[in-house]
Amino acid sequence: MASNSTPPTSDEGGGGGDMTDDERFMVACTYWFEGVLVPILGSVGIVGNVLSIMVLTLRNLDLKSSFINLICSLCVFDILFIVSVCMFFTLQIHSDYYRDELIPYLTPVLLPLIHIALTGSVYAVVAVAVERYFIICNPFNSSSQGKGIVYIVVLVVFSVAYNINKFFEVGIGYQEKQVAVWNETANETSMVNASKAVVRIMPLRNDPTYTKAVIILNFLFMVVAPLIILSVCHFLTFRKILEHTRLHNAISSHERRDNAMATLFFIIIAFFLLCHSGKFALNFYEIFTLFASNDAAEDADDGGDEDGEGDRWPLWTFLLTKINHLTLVINSSVNFFIYCFRDAKFYNALQSILGIKNCSPALNCLRSSSGGGSGESGDSGETVPMVHSVTARRSNDVSVSIRKSDEATTDKNGNGTINQV
Repeated sequence: MASNSTPPTSDEGGGGGDMTDDERFMVACTYWFEGVLVPILGSVGIVGNVLSIMVLTLRNLDLKSSFINLICSLCVFDILFIVSVCMFFTLQIHSDYYRDELIPYLTPVLLPLIHIALTGSVYAVVAVAVERYFIICNPFNSSSQGKGIVYIVVLVVFSVAYNINKFFEVGIGYQEKQVAVWNETANETSMVNASKAVVRIMPLRNDPTYTKAVIILNFLFMVVAPLIILSVCHFLTFRKILEHTRLHNAISSHERRDNAMATLFFIIIAFFLLCHSGKFALNFYEIFTLFASNDAAEDADDGGDEDGEGDRWPLWTFLLTKINHLTLVINSSVNFFIYCFRDAKFYNALQSILGIKNCSPALNCLRSSSGGGSGESGDSGETVPMVHSVTARRSNDVSVSIRKSDEATTDKNGNGTINQV
């Protein structure tokens, strides 16, 4: 099914003057979703993820090393996913030469890379959720003290091992085709038979038992397991944050910073679930069809791969697949903007790297109204209620004046107040 990034057939590329309305609709969806929107949003996402890595690694944001390393890993997987999707889906829409000459050689590599990057991106989010759980709920556990190297090693090994079979699903085949060749002797173009490379579906992919096993495993490991782990970690972490909120003045600045990052990550999880909802729906439909229509699926397999796939999946699944490709790219692109909007330290560090001195007043106002970290900040970098700020000014005007003088000196040197942390 297309939700598993099946190589597009020649029917999707159009080329027939007698296409049906459904075929025209499929060609239009493919062009606008994968040929226009995916590369535009994907380009923004690549830039955003690169900037995120620069900010996280070049500036001190008062964050745990494990959290920084896992977020950087998420950015790397997102960049790999966007690049692979654009190379596999987008370029062949705009170039006949790329589709006919290069895609047969690139598909056996790009298809597994898409799945490895998607798996890595999904489980990087899961790993951050688990890491936040240990940091917030059990900070003295040994899992909370390292730099997240174990998380990253397990993440990379699992992502590759889980999708190693994708390297054996498609290969390179050759078939005889007529091509136009210029005949200098006759001074005319003549048609000759030539061997052309094509994408070959390997026997493993056509095995009904293998196909059923892949659908079941994909449902368990890419839908059920991430949802359960994210839900449990989210619930336990959020409950602990509520306890910390009631004891706000009794916890350290680093604990408040950890709580702020956990709250920011809740937003990332919400976008993750929203953008992956189409993929989840397709996987649910796959597993439902597998168990509800075994006989029909076997008949479709006996009738041939192309015709069986066309008869088995309705048109709405094709449309949802194209939308799903777009939303997955959006999910890989949006985290950078969440960091900027919800974390003032990240945004200030970004301004410092880009050489921007003054934040946009509109963004300041918007972040202030949403509690995104503007206003007076303590050592933790999170928003401090205004009543505490007023009390501090009234109780110790001298210390406030000295602190403001130090901040002014820092800004004059061009380092930014973020570098004081």
